[in-house]
Amino acid sequence: MVNKTALGVLGVIILSSMGVGILIGMQMGGPVSGQTADGNETGGDATPLPNETTSSPTPFPEAPPTAVGPGGPSPTVTLAERTTVSYRRFDENRIAALVKDRINDRRERAGLSPLQADGNTVDRLDAMATTHSIAMADAGKVRNFLDGNSSADRYRDFGLYSSCTFSNEAETFIVDADGNQLEVIGEASAGRAYGSQANPRFNENESQVADQIVREWWADRAKRDRLSWDNAERIGVGVEVTQDGSVYTTANLC
Repeated sequence: MVNKTALGVLGVIILSSMGVGILIGMQMGGPVSGQTADGNETGGDATPLPNETTSSPTPFPEAPPTAVGPGGPSPTVTLAERTTVSYRRFDENRIAALVKDRINDRRERAGLSPLQADGNTVDRLDAMATTHSIAMADAGKVRNFLDGNSSADRYRDFGLYSSCTFSNEAETFIVDADGNQLEVIGEASAGRAYGSQANPRFNENESQVADQIVREWWADRAKRDRLSWDNAERIGVGVEVTQDGSVYTTANLC
């Protein structure tokens, strides 16, 4: 017969072993599903940790491809779309100096001697030309005769009428300030679009402004002839740039 006392002791040992196993399993495996560490109900699935991702990341939008090289579409820029440049960025003295350079370049290409662009007499020519350019800007008109004064009047006022005379190449007549023979005037653009929609132009710096001034003077035969006197020796240039980007220019020869 089996000893009842021994069986009871064996049962206690088995139950104790099972309890220890359950405790060890809980320590190693953490809380069971649906419970927090302290045994409270979570109310559903656990919230993912901050460094976990619940969906695929949204990629950054890609820039549209830009056509490069032959065959790519060329941007169409209208006059209204051009960005203006403040008139304050244009140096009037710099434009005047460049105009002198451009005129002398064209004279030399035509086989004529260059005009002197500095010196005491040139300083007076510059001052006279600048005075008239300012007057044209104030009036908003490109005129040789302005405010009751002609080109010859200005030469007299600056004491240059008598000294600024010379004969033509054939020595058949005397060239003087009468009849605007020694003065060229014009208007250009600075920092704003000009021209037509079909052929828009834009002067962004002093060099481009000077190019426009001299190019348009040379396209006018009367002005080109005045700037091409064989026996002229000096040139003065005055420039005035207005707030709306208009450039009034005067050139006086001697």
